[in-house]
Amino acid sequence: MAKKTSSKKEQSIEESLWNTANKLRGKVESSEYKHVVLGLIFLKFASDKFEARREELIQEGKEKYLDMKEFYNMKNIFFLPEEARWSYIMQHAKQEDISLKIDTALHTVEKHNPSLKGALPDNYFSRLGMDGSKLSALLDTINNINTIADEKEDIVGRVYEFFLGRFAAVEGKGGGEFYTPKCVVNLIAEMLEPFKGKIYDPCCGSGGMFVQSIKFVESHNGNKKDISVYGQEYTATTYKLAKMNLAIRGISANLGEVPADTFFKDQHPDLKADYIMANPPFNQSEWRGKNELVDDPRWKGYDVPPVGNANYAWIIHMLSKLSENGTAGFVLANGSMSSNTSGEGELRRSMIENDLVDCMIALPGQLFYTTQIPVCLWFMTKTKKEDKEHGYRNREGETLFIDAREMGTMIDRVHKELTEEDLAKIAQTYHSWRNAPQKLSSSEEISEGNKPKKLSSLEGGVPEGGGDSKQTPEAESGYQINHADLQPPLLENEGEIRGSMNLPYLKTFRKNLRNNSTAAEATLWTMLSKKQLEGRKFRRQHSVENYILDFYCPSERLAIELDGEVHNDVIQAEYDHERDLFLKHVGIKVLRFENKEVFDHAENVLEAVKKEFGWYKTTTPAYGHPSLERRGNNTDDSTKLSSLEGEGSEGNNTQKYSSLKGGVPEGGGGYKDIPGYCKSATLKEIAANDYVLTPGRYVGMADVEDDGVPFEEKMGALTQQLYKQMNQSGALDQAIKENLKLLGYEE
Repeated sequence: MAKKTSSKKEQSIEESLWNTANKLRGKVESSEYKHVVLGLIFLKFASDKFEARREELIQEGKEKYLDMKEFYNMKNIFFLPEEARWSYIMQHAKQEDISLKIDTALHTVEKHNPSLKGALPDNYFSRLGMDGSKLSALLDTINNINTIADEKEDIVGRVYEFFLGRFAAVEGKGGGEFYTPKCVVNLIAEMLEPFKGKIYDPCCGSGGMFVQSIKFVESHNGNKKDISVYGQEYTATTYKLAKMNLAIRGISANLGEVPADTFFKDQHPDLKADYIMANPPFNQSEWRGKNELVDDPRWKGYDVPPVGNANYAWIIHMLSKLSENGTAGFVLANGSMSSNTSGEGELRRSMIENDLVDCMIALPGQLFYTTQIPVCLWFMTKTKKEDKEHGYRNREGETLFIDAREMGTMIDRVHKELTEEDLAKIAQTYHSWRNAPQKLSSSEEISEGNKPKKLSSLEGGVPEGGGDSKQTPEAESGYQINHADLQPPLLENEGEIRGSMNLPYLKTFRKNLRNNSTAAEATLWTMLSKKQLEGRKFRRQHSVENYILDFYCPSERLAIELDGEVHNDVIQAEYDHERDLFLKHVGIKVLRFENKEVFDHAENVLEAVKKEFGWYKTTTPAYGHPSLERRGNNTDDSTKLSSLEGEGSEGNNTQKYSSLKGGVPEGGGGYKDIPGYCKSATLKEIAANDYVLTPGRYVGMADVEDDGVPFEEKMGALTQQLYKQMNQSGALDQAIKENLKLLGYEE
């Protein structure tokens, strides 16, 4: 309950700040007052950190070091002279010269901390001539924020993101110059998985790509010190926003000495980045003069990009910055996928023939504040060869196309965002396609022989020898296991819904499971929901392929299964075993607990789960997060698999899991084409489509499910419904005529 209250308070702080700041409008343009507000929030945050460190020194008996900045810098805390501290500002908040004092404070902070050079607003407050009472009210509101009350919650970071998003919405087209929607940034980070190396953004705006990259690393128990940040920004005020945004999070970055044009003053000429993440200006025209940059070495191997549109100039610039194994993910207008204007088609063809395009994603419209038209994501790489260190398979001559135009949900009347489920689905699709299939050891093979019932490759929903092998409607709709054939009658406390799992729709089945959860599941969910377990988000009844997991944590690729007595049955145990092998094969670790463990030792269960956070960083290539560096040799699955694992078989006749028809296709790492959503295309197929990269051309139309109702029966029912509606329409028409007659209006 306390956590819920805290969250509500933080939200009210954000809204309260926004409402107070809005009072500055009119006197101050919205494009200006964001720097006012964010500058003050930065000063409050820096002061709170400074005061906490100062108190720490006093408690340690080091009063003589209170004014030595080295004792603050060693903790990554900015040193603030008295006139630069928030307490000093609040003492003079009601005075007429408060604007001058704020400008002086910001200048002093920057002067004493070289890393902030060029980051803070310069004489904004004095120059804008703001109303003193409104500025004082804003100071009072910010003063109520304890910016370091809970470091895990990152209150200041949340306020910054909230304000950047709101300012972008207010400013419309201009707002897009400094802000990329968070869901789009998150998707790029989830796709690239920038755990270690150099990250570069040639048009970094307010630094959102960097922030989310660091958050991605930290959420996966990585070390942000393994990441180096490089960027550049043309607009001076946005350059300051980026430096502030990174500074409040303690992110060191090289954004160049000054704001500058990336094409004409590249401040990182020798950089070779491991990851590039960017949202360049859409369809930027007249980005160079006709005779400018024609001999630039960045265009080597390509024609000079056209003057009328900078899209391909940005692409080639980013390619020139990639390391030998580097990968880039960036946003562009949809036209970039198909345009043939001014030689763009030939440029695209050259990139495709050089096998640089790894994945193309069509996004839904209304995600951006700058435009309502749909946009796309490009993912390019310098090499598609097998990469054993990262677990990538050889993808030479292949490109993945994903059509995500139907995804997302409306957050207001004109804007849409991709949900966490959408992001997880897209990223998982790409990783399944990109990553090498995991080779299973002999102890993980599925043995045949003495086992009482062997599943028929999990296809059709019927075990061998268990009845008609005809493909069932359940299998056709995506759910391929008829658990009624696998499970004996259950105990009452297991829940009736688990006695018959042969439901026609997986989505409906998941919903029913949630609504009829067992007592053990309900108990554990109260401890996992709302990010209560070290901030990790868990989902319940989450589907992966044809399997439904009791609980799943996407960031940790960790599944939790609760087992009742039915799981002691030999057939059910074999099914559990095959399912666990499939999940292991696609990089998901399974933890199994008995129901009574949740009731009797809940804390032990939670501790066991927490110990597995970051498991993929110290595991073998056969069972781990494929994008992480392998450091250890941990072959312990830490899973309670059935005793059937490793059993012998008659004649030593074994079947590897990768051969299961319902499992993972050979060579595809768990990936399979889905009509209407994704398609792995060859260079020959792309050439046949005139080198157009629009995903819709390749994925085709989604399969339409047959509801099983004969046409004649359906047409008869629809006709009767139509006649009924026509009769109702006639009655309504007559009622209207009667009412008009009463008013004196007759035919």
